[in-house]
Amino acid sequence: MEGPLDVTSMEGAVLVSLAKHRLIEGLEAHKVGRAILAFADDAPGTIVIDFTGVLFVSSAFVGTLVDLYQKIAPKSVALRLCGMNANVHKVFQVTRLDRLFTIDQTREDSVAALERKAGPK
Repeated sequence: MEGPLDVTSMEGAVLVSLAKHRLIEGLEAHKVGRAILAFADDAPGTIVIDFTGVLFVSSAFVGTLVDLYQKIAPKSVALRLCGMNANVHKVFQVTRLDRLFTIDQTREDSVAALERKAGPK
């Protein structure tokens, strides 16, 4: 059975794509949320969650992201969000969570920020 998330590992980070979940609500929000919270235990330096292709997120799912943040922040693990369309981004603006989370426009922007943080090789 295929998992609910597409995950790519890179040095010091994990990139999580939500692309196959166009609407994250109800049971889907619960399933995806549980899978994301599983990263809290063995999180690398940064978790990037890519919302590209997601049209809607429920308040329950947004709450799961806050839970994830609260679990990883004491471990000095960063959380970056990216790829949001205007409607999804507005949810984070209205709830003022855009002040809590680092939100990049694209996945490439998030990866570039990680590479800058890692420094020259």
